[in-house]
Parts: sequence; structure tokens; C-alpha cells
Amino acid sequence: MLFVFTLLQRIKFKFGIDRKNYLLKYAKSRKISSILEIGVFNGNFAERLLKVVTDNSPGSKIYYLGVDLFAEGFTEEKYVSEISLYPQTLSKIQKKLSKFKNVNVELIQGDSIKVLPRILNGKTFDVIHIDGGHSYNTVLQDWLNVSKSMNRSTAVFFDDYANSRGTTKGGFGVNEVVDHIDSKMYDVKLSFNRDFFWKNYGLLILKMVKVSLKAKT
Repeated sequence: MLFVFTLLQRIKFKFGIDRKNYLLKYAKSRKISSILEIGVFNGNFAERLLKVVTDNSPGSKIYYLGVDLFAEGFTEEKYVSEISLYPQTLSKIQKKLSKFKNVNVELIQGDSIKVLPRILNGKTFDVIHIDGGHSYNTVLQDWLNVSKSMNRSTAVFFDDYANSRGTTKGGFGVNEVVDHIDSKMYDVKLSFNRDFFWKNYGLLILKMVKVSLKAKT
């Protein structure tokens, strides 16, 4: 069973039909100059995203801000409490993303709950990707912090919106945050693309969610 789901994910990733393609398709349709990513992990998705953005806007100056504990600040306790994966070191990710010469890459190490209020300070972004800690409290605080950095052209993407088994057995807190976002103020759209993983508690299905401010009427 594990082999089947692992093979399926590799195929989906190879052909670009994994769940994160939802964000990449959005990036292809816009001129994006600023990105905030909470949860950089190993830098692979940041690399995919920046390739799309730079190909779509050759010669344009792009700002990428990534916040993570990185390997230097990650602990076993965070691994368990935040349903996380072990991240790469900051230096290795910096080196990986440095190949994009027209991108100003800034990586900040620290707990997003503590770091974001200090560094955002009125900044706005075209794209915000929330994919850090997965506990309800962390996702909620990340959302409350980045919602202050949105304007009418900002799209916030939540990763790891899970099936019921993922929320009850896996402990993912994304759903509870997303499901309580004010629908009168925000447009909330769930991706069609989904990914499948086999865990010790059974089948885990993950999607992405896009949130944007509703147009004024």
C-alpha cells in the first residue's frame, strides 16, 4: 500500500499535477513581485515557485521572504507537536535559491508566531504561502498575522487542508482555521488537485486552499 501511494505521488509530481500546482497555476497567471513563504522545509517548492515567477516576469525584480525554524532551530518536540517534517539548513536553502539572479532572497530563522509580527510591519505581498507548523494554534496565528499583510491583489495559500482522517487522527489544524474564515470578507477556494499518502492511521488526503479579499461592491 505504501509503495502504491509513494509511486502515485512521484508520478503526480513529475507531471506537475500535485496539489501545489494550484499555487503554481495561479503564479503563471499573474505578474508577481513579492512572496512570503512560512515553512520553507527543504526549499524545493520555493525553487519551483520562483522558476515559474521569474519565467513569467523575466528581468523583473522579485522579493522572496522565507520564514522557518530550519534545521538549526528544529527540535523533536516541534516534529511531534506541529506534524512537521525535518527541514534543511538555512545555508543550503540560501545556496539553492541563489541561482535566481533577479530574486532578492531573504531567509529568517525562527518561530513564525514570534517572528511575523516583528518583520511584517505593514509589508504587503502578492503571494503568501502558509505551510509551517500544522497545529491549530500555529496555523491560526500565522493566518491572523499575514491577514494584516493582504491587499486586494494578495492571494494567501494554505497547504495541507486534510481529509477527516487527517484532522482527527493526524492532528492537522488547517481545516479548522480555514473553515472559520469570514466568508463575507474573503473568497475561499479549495483546490481540485489533491495528494494521497499512506500513514500509520490510514489514508491521508491533502489539498491547498486559496484565500483572497472580496472585491468591494
